[in-house]
Amino acid sequence: AAPKSGVMAAMSKCLLLAAVVLSLAWPSLCFQLGLSRALFRPQGWIGSRRSSCSPCTMLLMQTANLHRGTTLERKDEYRIENLSELADLPLVRKREELLSSLAESIVTPEVYAQLQQGWCVIDDAVSPELCVRALQGAKTLRQDGFMYRLKDEYAPGRQDDIMPIEELWKPEWGPVLEEFQGLDEACKLVKGMAGALARHAQPTDDLAWLCPPHYMQLACFAAQGRGYIRHLDNPAHSNPVDPQFQEGIVGSRVCDRRITALLYFNEDWKEENGGYLRLFNPEPGQEDQVLATLKPQAGRLVLFDATRYFHEVMPSYRERWALSAWMTIPPQHPAHPRHRIECNP
Repeated sequence: AAPKSGVMAAMSKCLLLAAVVLSLAWPSLCFQLGLSRALFRPQGWIGSRRSSCSPCTMLLMQTANLHRGTTLERKDEYRIENLSELADLPLVRKREELLSSLAESIVTPEVYAQLQQGWCVIDDAVSPELCVRALQGAKTLRQDGFMYRLKDEYAPGRQDDIMPIEELWKPEWGPVLEEFQGLDEACKLVKGMAGALARHAQPTDDLAWLCPPHYMQLACFAAQGRGYIRHLDNPAHSNPVDPQFQEGIVGSRVCDRRITALLYFNEDWKEENGGYLRLFNPEPGQEDQVLATLKPQAGRLVLFDATRYFHEVMPSYRERWALSAWMTIPPQHPAHPRHRIECNP
C-alpha cells in the first residue's frame, strides 16, 4: 500500500505541475494552433516563412479571402436610397464596437473639417512610448519571417514588405502578450477612427457612414533606397468596371476604400533618411503639383481621400515602418463606385 500511495502522490504532483505549465503557456499555445491554420501563401507573394520562430510570435492573418470572393451582382439589389437604413448594416454597427477613447480624443471638429477638404495630418496621435512598444512587436513579426513582398506584376513599383492583420489578438487566447501590446493598441486606434470621424459628420455626408477597415497592413521599407511609385489607393472611382477592383469580400476590396489612414512608428527620422510621403494635387490639370511632403515620424497619423489623392513613398535609406488601413463606405451607399457600373437588366 505504501509504494502505491507514493506512486499516486508522485503522479498527482506531476499532473499539478503540468496543469500549471499549461495555464502559463496557454496564450502562446493558442497562438501556435491558430497560426498553423491561418498561415497561407497566396498567389503573388515573395519569400516564405522560417521553419522556426519565437514561441510568442503571432500572425493573425485570417485574410485568405482578401484575394478571393464573389462580387455584388446587381446594383439595384444592394443600393439603399434611404440613408437611415444604412445604420442597420453589420459593417456600420461594427464601428461602434471598435470605437476607442483614444480615437475620439484625437478627432476634433478641426481635424474633421480638414479631412472634408481632402486630407489632414495629426501629429502625436500616439505617444513616443507606444510607438516604441508597437515597433518592438512589428520587428519581431518581421524577424520571424511573417512579412512578405508582393511580386511586381501584382503591385508595380511597390518595394515594401507587408503583413495583413485582421485582428492582432483574439480574446480567447487570453491576455495580450507584452511583446505585442503596443502594436495591438495601435491597431485598435486605427480601427476606431471610422466611428470617431463619423460622429462629426452630417447624415447626408458619405463620411457619416464610414466603416472600420476590414484589415490593416503592417509595412516596412528596408534601408536600401526602397520606395513606392505614385499611385491611387482606390482607382475604382475613375475605372469602376475593372474587375480586379471588385475582387475580394465586401469591405476588403479596392473599390470599397474611402479614407486611407497611415500611422508611423519611426523615431528620430531625419531628412537624409528619405522615405517621405508625397501627396499630389487631385485637381484636373494640376496633377503633377506636390501638395505636401510629409516626414514619416513616430506618432504621426495621416488621413486622406483614397479616391482622389495620388501619393508616393520616396526612396528610404533607413527602415521605415507604418501601419496602413482603409476605412470604407458600405457598397449599399449611393456614393459607392459600384453604382457607376452599367449592369445588365
